[in-house]
Amino acid sequence: MDFCKMQRIQTDVLVIGGGAAGARAALEARLAGARVTLAVKGRFGAVGTRGAGASATALDGAGGVLFTGDADVPPTPQQAYDEAMQLGLGLADPKLVRVLVEGSLRNRSELAALNIYPRHGFGRGINCHGVPLVVGLAGHVRSRGVDVREGVMITHLLTRDGECVGAVGITEADGETCTIQAASVILATGGDGQAFKHNLDPACVTADGYAMGFDAGAELMNLEFKQVFVMSVYPTRNILHLWTWKHPVQLVNARGEEFLSRYCPSGVTPEMVLEQHAQHDPASTRDAYSRFLEAAIIGEVRAGNGTPHGGVWLDMRGQGHLLDPNVAEWLRYRGIFSNDELIEMSVCHQCSNGGFRVDENAQTTIPGLYALGECMAGAYGADRRGGHMLASTQVFGARAGRDAARRARTIARQTFDQQLTPDAADEIARLKESRGTQSPQELKRALRESNWRDLLFVRTAEGLARGLSQAEQIRAEFTAHLRVETPRDLVEASELQNLLTATEMVARAAQMRQETRGAHYRPDFPTRNDTEWKKCITLKKVNDTLRVDTVVVDPHWQDRASNIMSSRWG
Repeated sequence: MDFCKMQRIQTDVLVIGGGAAGARAALEARLAGARVTLAVKGRFGAVGTRGAGASATALDGAGGVLFTGDADVPPTPQQAYDEAMQLGLGLADPKLVRVLVEGSLRNRSELAALNIYPRHGFGRGINCHGVPLVVGLAGHVRSRGVDVREGVMITHLLTRDGECVGAVGITEADGETCTIQAASVILATGGDGQAFKHNLDPACVTADGYAMGFDAGAELMNLEFKQVFVMSVYPTRNILHLWTWKHPVQLVNARGEEFLSRYCPSGVTPEMVLEQHAQHDPASTRDAYSRFLEAAIIGEVRAGNGTPHGGVWLDMRGQGHLLDPNVAEWLRYRGIFSNDELIEMSVCHQCSNGGFRVDENAQTTIPGLYALGECMAGAYGADRRGGHMLASTQVFGARAGRDAARRARTIARQTFDQQLTPDAADEIARLKESRGTQSPQELKRALRESNWRDLLFVRTAEGLARGLSQAEQIRAEFTAHLRVETPRDLVEASELQNLLTATEMVARAAQMRQETRGAHYRPDFPTRNDTEWKKCITLKKVNDTLRVDTVVVDPHWQDRASNIMSSRWG
């Protein structure tokens, strides 16, 4: 690797990330007349938003009309708004939810004008989810003259006088350092799915945006809330939609023992747990029993009773007629023959509901820095309806792209500032010179295993302390013994740094929230406490330390279950 190379780029709008949100933002900024550079790890159009059997039941055409999976007639915008607020459990920002609902109504025609008509396979997204959306947008992005920089990992944001003015990154092919100066920067890097051993995220989703924005001083919110699903873990990763099962099914551990009953409270049966869970695929504590499915699976793996790939067995052999035929066909295509063999399944991270605090145009608390998709918070809270994240990528992606271009027009173009990059460049150079004994890949595997066990869903004071301690040990190993020999090592080392930062933020937020709410399950605080915790937890870097605080975004929220118009809201 050549430590001396430095590529310099000037642009109006820099978009970091090439999934549905980043592609839409880049396109809209370009259509608004801005010079746009899009930096993406890997190949544009082949990374970012995609489905692994993911659900989009709340969407028609990726944000046409937000509607419920069971409703014969789509709800009114007010009904859709009321439902989203209820699912947020008091932690969704009313202003952003209103923008999402009203913007989704316009989004269908906006996509149609681009000849983009996403389809979601029998209403479930079984075969495609966001893939057609990204492919369609990528074609427009390339044809409209956006400067697409593939194989570039952005590692640092640049700030001057409290505003974001660009970024520094590295090229995956040769480890060359590049600096991009911009009037507006848009983070669309996804969430922190790769912080967990089992996930449904692309390999590029390594909390890059969270860590860069945090280091730059932007405020984050709701990071403790994840969407957690059950999934097949071998030979391929796929969501296993509980509402497609026709009960009864049998779950057994590696010893062939039925185990779910051991985790059920007195008077609760496994059938009751699965029946409640089938009303909302993602794990949630809105009901009384469904949480014990994920708790049982994680508990069996912790106890040493897990399958070879860290899960349990789902036994549907000889019961092919009990599974939705479309789902069965998809699983066969993915190498899983549910009628003939056991399915190895586990608990996985599917999506992050937290991110940066933003305004209606997705601008963060730092002027000139925007955040989209899993990088932004507020349009959903402790729970959300399936498909709303995909709608958000388009609604807020369009708004952020247009506003970023508008902002760029108000700022005079300047000559390249040579003083912006020394600290970031020096840090990259130090990583390149690491010649210890520990590869970043080994350290990343250890972190992902620890986070899955203690941080993903079942959270206790003891487990969170253990997870933080493990992360601190891995950071110490990283500092003292990291080995970087190739450009790929350099990328993975940078990713590991970001995952460690995100791990600490998520764990600190989970420690502070001493209650159970949505996808945040604290067996040591097993009830929801609206009196003390109807507020969001915020995180911000102040004087090089992590400051954890709270903010109320919806002081008037009340639990009105009747506003949830579909029993299957996940």
